[in-house]
Amino acid sequence: MDNGWHFKTPRSGWRAWDQESNRLTIWDGSAWVEPPTKTQNLPGIGIATGHDTTNRLSVRAPATLLSHEGAGHQLKINKANAGETASQLFQSNWTGHTEMGLSGSTGFSIKVSPDGNNWFEALSFDPASGVASGLAVQSSAEDTTAGRLMRADYGYGPGNLVGTVTQTGGILTGAVIERGTTPSGDFVRFAYGTQICTATLDATTCTNTEGALYASSSATWVFPAAFAAGTNLAISDSGARSAGSWALMNRPKLRSCTKFFRLLLTRRLYLQRP
Repeated sequence: MDNGWHFKTPRSGWRAWDQESNRLTIWDGSAWVEPPTKTQNLPGIGIATGHDTTNRLSVRAPATLLSHEGAGHQLKINKANAGETASQLFQSNWTGHTEMGLSGSTGFSIKVSPDGNNWFEALSFDPASGVASGLAVQSSAEDTTAGRLMRADYGYGPGNLVGTVTQTGGILTGAVIERGTTPSGDFVRFAYGTQICTATLDATTCTNTEGALYASSSATWVFPAAFAAGTNLAISDSGARSAGSWALMNRPKLRSCTKFFRLLLTRRLYLQRP
């Protein structure tokens, strides 16, 4: 050797160690580049940590970014069959506390645990109907457990507060308030059992003499809605009447009552002092 520099034109495939960047390079015919790395069917990848046969992709970092390539982005978790699990597990100090996904079925569910051993299904969705269930949802119309979500068919809102009032065995199965109008008046029915019927009856005259009294003919009012059997009816009357007149009603029935007026006429004598 003559201790001098000898320059050779590299051929494709020649390799050289780049001391400045501390990396292996390869001549591709026009530049020194990093040699191609095998990325298919790797046994595992560990980024800033090690991988194992279960966790074949392991990442230790403050955050993990999965971004789009100009449009949307979808993360897929696939399982072999309905009985397996495809889910995300959230841990604290390696103890699982929340799991969400497809756990042993094809219905999405959220499970929680205080210790990683005892698990409670807080919320699940029927994949066929989308109806929600679980410990976070009312189990029945009588369920008033604090913190649970109210089911639409067990609670009341603008869609079912007013409608047909029904009940079965003392349990409400319909609306809270029912209103209606018929040719004989109006009615309001409440779910707790009260019904109020109102009407404006035709005017009548008191022309039938009864001794010192004048009475009207009787008039039967058919209630706009019948009352339930065993109801103790209370009848009230209002309207403009002259002094000395009053309304009388017979014992009301469940479907009607009869009403008539009586009028007492009196004479007053006025004396004037001389």
